[in-house]
Amino acid sequence: DLSNDMLCIINSDGYFAEVNASFCRHLNFDQNNVSRLAFIDYIHPDDIAETTQKIRECQQNSSVYNFKNRFKVAKNTYRSLSWSVTLDKETGLFYTSARDVTEQVNVKNELRQLKSAISNETIYAETDIKGNITKVNDKFCDISGYTKTELIGQNHRIINSGFHPKAFFTNIWKRISSGKVWTGAIQNKAKNGDYYFVQSILIPILDHNNKIIKYISTRQDITPQINSDFNYRKTLNILSETSAIGKIGGWELHIESGDLLWTDETFNILGVDKNSGVRPMLPEGIKLFIEEDQLIIDEAVRRAREFGEPYSLELQACTPKGEIKWVYTTGKANYKNGIIETISGIIKDIHDVKIAKIKLAESQPRSLHNAKFAALGDLSASIAH
Repeated sequence: DLSNDMLCIINSDGYFAEVNASFCRHLNFDQNNVSRLAFIDYIHPDDIAETTQKIRECQQNSSVYNFKNRFKVAKNTYRSLSWSVTLDKETGLFYTSARDVTEQVNVKNELRQLKSAISNETIYAETDIKGNITKVNDKFCDISGYTKTELIGQNHRIINSGFHPKAFFTNIWKRISSGKVWTGAIQNKAKNGDYYFVQSILIPILDHNNKIIKYISTRQDITPQINSDFNYRKTLNILSETSAIGKIGGWELHIESGDLLWTDETFNILGVDKNSGVRPMLPEGIKLFIEEDQLIIDEAVRRAREFGEPYSLELQACTPKGEIKWVYTTGKANYKNGIIETISGIIKDIHDVKIAKIKLAESQPRSLHNAKFAALGDLSASIAH
């Protein structure tokens, strides 16, 4: 009765003959009415067959039987118990002790599910304390091109691409061998010579003495993302070169924040130092035009923000160094969920073309005047003749 262990006695008919105070306290039993309760009625339906089999084996042998089942403590509520049962053949009574192992079972189940998910859904490998591969899953074989037989017993050098310097792996080994987790991207080389990229988590596994007993690595294939990012940067570089040749820049205004996003060529056209660390804002962008044109561009942007009106203008920009140049700029509203979120457009350096047109326009009256005098001279010569 004074024991903290859950103890009970069950008679040959399967009813509780006696339970101690700890049993009642942990499992919500009424000690006064215990004799009317059948042991099997408290077992989870899915565990009845196995529990019955263990009891039958206990009846046939004079030894202690250990088993686990789920025991009802309230309506539709069960706890996981670990039982030790022995039979007194003279009296036919079963003497049992039980421990509540619900938390341990939950933790074990959680760990089992996590391990199953990790080992099945990631590129998974285990190594011994020397770094030799002891276990790999099918995904590891699929991406590397090696079979399990070829990988087991080998070091991860078998998939070394040669891309990373020796110090890179030395630092990784120092970290995980000190009991710390390492995460990062690694470029590996498959058996057929193809390169692939993985986002890796390397985990040292410690025993109860905090001594490393093995290493676990989980990896995700990020090759498509790396290739996509490479192609994106390549395309962006091509567009930037094309824009530089055509002297055309791009820009986008975020309505809510007022932030301006400029391409490299926009910085070049407006003569703004990209490395100044100052992110352009709308007021600063407006001030990069001559005073009389500031009112024009400000009104155009306002109407684009409020009414979604597009615009295309030829204006004179004034660079921070005081250089005046003609530019052609456009703007259009971009909507999200029916609300104008951004305004975007282009800016093009048209200074040389614009100046040529102005000079042409200025020279046309003089050319016409000279042509008239030339015609009059021809007429006078004809008359004289």
